[in-house]
Amino acid sequence: MIINGVPQKKPVFRPQFMQKKPFPTAQKQQLPLQNNPPANPSPPQHSIPSGNFNDLKQKVISYIRTNGPVLPIQIAKAFGKDTMFAGAVLSELISNRILKITNAKIGGSPVYYLPGQEDRLELLRAHLGHKPKEAYDILKEKKIMRDSESEPWQRVALRELKDFAFPIAVRHDDGSEEIFWRWHMLSENEAKTRISSIVSGKVEEIQAAPPVIAVDIGLKPEPVEPEKPDIGDPRRKEEQKTLETKAEEKQKAEKPKKLKKPKKEKIDAFKNELLSTMAAKGLSVFEEVPMKKNEYAFVVKLSSAIGELSYLAIAKKKKKLNEDDVILAYSIGQQHKLPVILFGKEIAAKAEKTINSNAKGIVFLKLQ
Repeated sequence: MIINGVPQKKPVFRPQFMQKKPFPTAQKQQLPLQNNPPANPSPPQHSIPSGNFNDLKQKVISYIRTNGPVLPIQIAKAFGKDTMFAGAVLSELISNRILKITNAKIGGSPVYYLPGQEDRLELLRAHLGHKPKEAYDILKEKKIMRDSESEPWQRVALRELKDFAFPIAVRHDDGSEEIFWRWHMLSENEAKTRISSIVSGKVEEIQAAPPVIAVDIGLKPEPVEPEKPDIGDPRRKEEQKTLETKAEEKQKAEKPKKLKKPKKEKIDAFKNELLSTMAAKGLSVFEEVPMKKNEYAFVVKLSSAIGELSYLAIAKKKKKLNEDDVILAYSIGQQHKLPVILFGKEIAAKAEKTINSNAKGIVFLKLQ
């Protein structure tokens, strides 16, 4: 076929069933958007059925019984879990009071242990500070320490050893109280026995006297007749007694009675200076706390915009306060659970540095 001088191919006519059709291409299936989450979301990565979780808790308890005390990372490695999951298991056992947890930490993490494993907590000693470590060694040796007889740094350090030093408050007959510290491995009954011995000043060990051996050598002492008392005339004795009584009464009547001189009250200039300074600062005295000689302590109130605030005002009669005075005042404030205002004429630079860096809850004010 030729059209316009150009030869054309002859069209080939094919039946409809033989005509080529384009191969159907795959089309992306468009799903309708869902605003709501699916009804049954997939479980989280660490979700474990309750039955398996209880089995895991029993395995953890068995592991700690053999290897405790432990850190959470040890549990995570032993059971192929992460530390977050191990912490969740340990927290569950703590809430059920199956495990105990320490206040001291290793690398920022507390230690978990079973009741009865307290003797294994010595591994924490290497991670204590310098002063708490010294107090740890002293208390371990003595088993009982008297707070009033301890040095100031020991009082502060013992209060940091919450896993090893347990306080026991003792009330005396005069109503005063004092604190003793018990080593954690010493039973309470034995501690009370030792404290009673310390307070009473009695010696616990009493040596028995050697036995007396009687030897019979055949000699018998001659009997001695007792002397007969001279009775005399009873009427003469009665008259003599009457005369002696009258003579004594007459002698007492003739002696002039001495008048007792009134005692002069000593004027404490330092205490007056302290009270006047507190009044000038707006501090009202609520209660005086008994202290040693030349030491003073008062519970004071300070009015503020949020109400009355309570403080423990402490002062010591000396020219310049040192670091030990600051630590002692801080310890007394901790016992009374009150912030401390420390008064003094002067304060050493090292003591002032201790207040600014370590002793929170205590301020120094100079006496006027």
